[in-house]
Amino acid sequence: MESNKKIILLIPSYNEGEKIIRLLQKLKKDYQTIVIDDGSTDNTFVKIHKLTTYCIRNHKNIGYQKSIEKGMKFAKKKNYDCVVTFDADEQFNVKDIKNFYIYLNLNFDLVIGIRKVIPRISEKIFNFYCKKKFNLDDILCGLKGYNLKSLNIKVFNQNYNACSNIALDYIKRNMLIKKIYVKTYKRKDISRFGNIYSANIKIIKDLIREIFN
Repeated sequence: MESNKKIILLIPSYNEGEKIIRLLQKLKKDYQTIVIDDGSTDNTFVKIHKLTTYCIRNHKNIGYQKSIEKGMKFAKKKNYDCVVTFDADEQFNVKDIKNFYIYLNLNFDLVIGIRKVIPRISEKIFNFYCKKKFNLDDILCGLKGYNLKSLNIKVFNQNYNACSNIALDYIKRNMLIKKIYVKTYKRKDISRFGNIYSANIKIIKDLIREIFN
């Protein structure tokens, strides 16, 4: 896709099997991509390294947050201006990506995807808090665009969800924000947060840290 800024898609992946292959086949023609293979045991790295611009393999599973941080640092090192984070599980529609590129090229610091359906009660509670305090509808959506020149590396040292923490840091520093509604599809297997119980616990812990930080 044509772009005034140097932008790359950042896709963390852990045991996504055929889903990540299908995704990269759709993206290969139009987008540059960084895939962070987070210690997958399904031979992901071997299957996808020819389908992506960069494939970085974690020798052990370090989690979604640290993979996002690793990918952002790599993108900055390669002199990219912006990254768009995109989940590997086929929950998002690739047709929505172009809108993130458009607004990043219009010099927005943060472009946030807003899902019409929020799957977990913990996410709804977190979003209610963020709506009241920051007028932000969906802090935990995995589809976001970041201007790396506005990135505060210090947030990487904080021990909670990169999906919310980095975005909230942009908002607290009054960066230029754009919100975009995105289409989602229901995931049939376990999400990056874990099963429904562990997912809710993780998200509530992140909310508590945010409130009392």
